[in-house]
Amino acid sequence: MSNLSPASILYDDTGNPVGVVLDGSVYRLQVEAKIVGSTLPTGAATEATLAALETKAATETTLAALETKAATETTLAALETKAATETTLAALETKAATETTLAALETKAATETTLASADSTLTAISDKVATEVTSERLALFAQDHLSLLSTIRQELCKLNCYMAIITNEDDPI
Repeated sequence: MSNLSPASILYDDTGNPVGVVLDGSVYRLQVEAKIVGSTLPTGAATEATLAALETKAATETTLAALETKAATETTLAALETKAATETTLAALETKAATETTLAALETKAATETTLASADSTLTAISDKVATEVTSERLALFAQDHLSLLSTIRQELCKLNCYMAIITNEDDPI
């Protein structure tokens, strides 16, 4: 570039000469420049653009953080709802088990009442039969009824044992 006349030399903003080179069928601009330092010169417009880009990047980072926070809060709310639902289900299962146990205990109590009544009736009949037996015919009649009452008592005891098994008790009455 130094062999061109001064009238044909163009200069850029920093005072470096600019040349035109024919590259096949295309003309290209050629510049000789010396890089001083590691930073490029920037104008006010470039600094404003860089500041705007930094602001945009900070805004995008903030938006991403807010989106992450919102997603985290949604997940936490879902987990809290799930935990509450599981607690409610456990409470309902406990309630159902308690109600089943109470029903079995009520049935057992009714059976025990029936057994006590039958035992009382059996004792009363036995006492009555023992005092009224005056003849052999009455003795046979009483014997038949005592046998029947004994069978009833045995069946009621079996029923009580079954109830003890149902309610998981070790000692049936």
